[in-house]
Amino acid sequence: MTICESKVIMDYLEDAYPESGYSLLHPDPVKRAFMRIATTSLIDGFNMAWFKIFMKKVYDEADFKAF
Repeated sequence: MTICESKVIMDYLEDAYPESGYSLLHPDPVKRAFMRIATTSLIDGFNMAWFKIFMKKVYDEADFKAF
């Protein structure tokens, strides 16, 4: 099985190698939670903007500037 979702991969690495000395997230639980919220919001916004362009099938410069 191949995992392609970057957030899932990030969470997997955090869980699988907690003592590696490297972390993608902040060590403070509150800051880590805010980081996850920000990441989710960013990804959702990106996906919505890209989906609108993708479904249009015809692209113009204004679409990409709005993106």
